[in-house]
Amino acid sequence: MENAICIYDGSFLSNQSNNSDILFINCINSLRRNNSTCNIIIYHTSNVDIIELKDLNNINFILFDKKNWINKKMLTRVITVKNHLWNYNDKVIVFDVDMFFLDNPFKIFKNKFDYFYTTRSNKKTAVDKINEGLTGFVYSNTIHNFYNYWINQVTNCTWKKFSERNFNNNQGCGQQFLCTIYDNINNLPQEISNIKFHDATCYWNYTTVNDNFNDIYDKIKNKSVGVVHLKGRILKQNKHVIEFLKIL
Repeated sequence: MENAICIYDGSFLSNQSNNSDILFINCINSLRRNNSTCNIIIYHTSNVDIIELKDLNNINFILFDKKNWINKKMLTRVITVKNHLWNYNDKVIVFDVDMFFLDNPFKIFKNKFDYFYTTRSNKKTAVDKINEGLTGFVYSNTIHNFYNYWINQVTNCTWKKFSERNFNNNQGCGQQFLCTIYDNINNLPQEISNIKFHDATCYWNYTTVNDNFNDIYDKIKNKSVGVVHLKGRILKQNKHVIEFLKIL
């Protein structure tokens, strides 16, 4: 089965003048337009207004307590994905909600892998080559063990290369873990050395440099990438989102 999972606390609401969370809503709608059947799983706090999405098919809303999110946002994301009830061979995409889908992301699974990540558009110059906004896996015991190792390393790090990274429970513990894997892909710890990783590239998670509105606008207009990610505060502003939606 094809599954897309996100975790959202409603934090984009402050960017919307009419109190309508148009970025989140249109992220989900854009995914549904490009894949009419995948199971969309939304873990959300009570802050999130889901009424505009209620009529979508194959959508599952799961309420979580925001106090379990405070000061451990990124760790909670990893744990939530790991603890969700998956079936063997499920195809799973984990995504941020500040993005628009321009193509069907499950095309990624035409490739053979256990786990995929996406490198940045400027990976040659970026300090962190990976952005965690879109990742995924084919569920198996291998992936279950991979997530256990990941969580254990965040809470009690024994992998020296990872311990040298700047991360904590709230920031970086997901992205920096994946960056450490990418940077050491030929010298991984034994516990995860059997996993086949795949770089789906920035086509599936396009982040611009220096908050370049025109770059993102062009990518949406020409559908030259599969996913655009409005990373950072600037591009999430209501005035920018409205302009993107005109051509989405």
